[in-house]
Amino acid sequence: MNYMTEGDVVGLGPIKKEHSKLWARWFNDLEVTQYLSTFHSIVTPEKEEAFYERVTDSDTDRVFSIYELDSDRPIGVCGLHQVDYSNRSGTLGIVIGKKDYWDRGYGSETITLLLDYGFVVLSLHSINLTVREKNGRAKRTYEKVGFVSSGRLRDHWLRSGDFYDIEMMDILRDEFYEVHDSVIERKYLQT
Repeated sequence: MNYMTEGDVVGLGPIKKEHSKLWARWFNDLEVTQYLSTFHSIVTPEKEEAFYERVTDSDTDRVFSIYELDSDRPIGVCGLHQVDYSNRSGTLGIVIGKKDYWDRGYGSETITLLLDYGFVVLSLHSINLTVREKNGRAKRTYEKVGFVSSGRLRDHWLRSGDFYDIEMMDILRDEFYEVHDSVIERKYLQT
């Protein structure tokens, strides 16, 4: 498999249209989507094919399949969205669809690789995300990688009749490289 970038356990590669059925299965699993905006949606392979067409033609989305290196199997998707080249910013999104890969470090390595791509290849300065108040596992992962809280949308998310906050988090290029080495510069660029 030819990956855009890879770490110790995951590689980020191009999304493939033939994975549409797999994505639909992941995005129809309520446990996988419980903290996503797609929670109320019914996702079909056709909708995922339309997503594929939209993001592969987009100038403001960079979306990757997350592959487990040992098996070359897709285990999730991630991307940088709403990339603003003028202000050098973007929004991170990630889903590990294969639940047996949760809580094993695959998410934090994926996020680290994706941030490195955003900062080195896209020359971004700031990358942000939002996390639902009840999603402690994701928040711990984001903090582990280096994201910091940058604000809060109060009572912005309704689940099971109760309102919850959404926390905004971000990381700056310099903050990231204070803690992490660049895999892309080390492995792929002649500097």
